[in-house]
Amino acid sequence: MPGVIIEPLAGCIKWLPPKEDLVPDDPEIDDGCCNHPVVILSTVPRANKVDILIVSSLQRS
Repeated sequence: MPGVIIEPLAGCIKWLPPKEDLVPDDPEIDDGCCNHPVVILSTVPRANKVDILIVSSLQRS
């Protein structure tokens, strides 16, 4: 079922895809926020929202 979270996700590490791969596209998401691993902090299924923490080493190669 789209939009329904079946299992608790808080604490899970996931990959936030590149901005151009997000569906639906959200212009409010900054370009630098995408294409990174993230930790899911909490979910609000009724509002279709997920609070995340971006994981980055800030090292440039």
